[in-house]
Amino acid sequence: METKIAMRNIYGLLVNSLYELEPSFTDYWNRESKPKAFFIGPLCLNRSPKLEPVLHQEYCRCIQLFDKKLRQGMPVLYVAFGSQAVISAEQLSEIARGLEESKVSFLWVVIKDGIQLVEEIIIGLRVETVNGSSNGYVESKSLKNMVKVLIEGKMGNQSKKKLKEVAEAARNSMKKGGSSWHTLNQLIKEIHLQHDTQKLIKTIV
Repeated sequence: METKIAMRNIYGLLVNSLYELEPSFTDYWNRESKPKAFFIGPLCLNRSPKLEPVLHQEYCRCIQLFDKKLRQGMPVLYVAFGSQAVISAEQLSEIARGLEESKVSFLWVVIKDGIQLVEEIIIGLRVETVNGSSNGYVESKSLKNMVKVLIEGKMGNQSKKKLKEVAEAARNSMKKGGSSWHTLNQLIKEIHLQHDTQKLIKTIV
């Protein structure tokens, strides 16, 4: 409830993503809903080398894994449910079994205290649940089969092509003149305008 109340009173949402990923949804949201969404990312591409953070040991191990597999020409499956997904211990065990049986290298981010199970657990991979709904139970066999199709089959090549396109769009969005660059400048101008308007009103009053 507090979040809903706060949402009504804010000027806008800063989204760490790029407009090109979902232009239709973004346009609809900003036309029909509030607060306005400002897509100004991905900010990781705008980080100064001088400000690189001290990396956590586990984070470094993950990067080393990615680099090693890249040199070997082997793909790594990244699995994450987000911070709001809550999954039972039984379901987690079934997912782990499916991933292991697929014989595919994977990195799985698991967050504590999680209830909602989503069918699309990674970009481009839809896993059939037992009853066909988003609240259904994903079996290890179904997950294993879809993972192998994604990594080894035609779907994998299509996903690689799509990811390259998204990566290029992300880089372009952060360049001078890109969509995120323009959006951030637009936000700054709107804030300045609002500030000047409020000053003018106070002066008149």
